[in-house]
Amino acid sequence: MSKINPEEKRKYIIGYIICGSILIAGIVSMLFIRQVFSQTDTKSVISALSDSFLVPGVLLMGVGGLSKLAALGAYDTIGYLFSRFSFHSFWVTGAKKKKYDSLYDYKQEKDQKGRSWLPYALWTGVGSCMVSVILLIIYLSI
Repeated sequence: MSKINPEEKRKYIIGYIICGSILIAGIVSMLFIRQVFSQTDTKSVISALSDSFLVPGVLLMGVGGLSKLAALGAYDTIGYLFSRFSFHSFWVTGAKKKKYDSLYDYKQEKDQKGRSWLPYALWTGVGSCMVSVILLIIYLSI
């Protein structure tokens, strides 16, 4: 089992703090959109709470999932396409020399630079969706 060095630990803590603050801002904005603070019925408040946790949770899970796919190299072909056919070389006759000879060279350079993803976004979103499911179960039992 590998130990996480202090710099990586600091990076993860900052990432979770940022994702948590984005999640809280999303929850509060959804609560204002659903006008929870003016409702008195318990069932409608729990329904709005469930929705308020679900929407930002799904968005954060999507960001984390897409970043994991990007770290696995799922979008390398699209990145190579944009590096190969940039607007500069497309519209200007004196096009700059291409940086990569092939897609394989592009992928090798990306792998050498290292690929990272956002696990804190994925896990913050999963936690928020789990809270939403718990609130939905409470809503359905009332």
